[in-house]
Amino acid sequence: MRKPSGTTVVYVGYMFFLLGFVSLGLFVAALAFGSSLAAWAGIALVSSFTIAVAAFRAGSRGLANIWAESVTRTAVDRYTSTYRHDARADLPADDRPAPTQWSGRAA
Repeated sequence: MRKPSGTTVVYVGYMFFLLGFVSLGLFVAALAFGSSLAAWAGIALVSSFTIAVAAFRAGSRGLANIWAESVTRTAVDRYTSTYRHDARADLPADDRPAPTQWSGRAA
């Protein structure tokens, strides 16, 4: 048997997440009507959200960052020299001064 892909695991996590919201609705309705099934609905609620979180975490380990590609230093330097007009971009990498941290305070 094959190991499920990260996308499949995330999809299963999403289904348990939806099931958790259904369980939440059942739990609230059972509490409102004073039903003895409220405890079972609460157990289903907690377990489905727990499984959803575990599946999302397990699936994210199997996936690379699907929304962003790795940016090379060359691309960063090209962007900086094109759009930011940084004087440091014209210097070789060894001669560049260390970047300063912005303190967040206005001068």
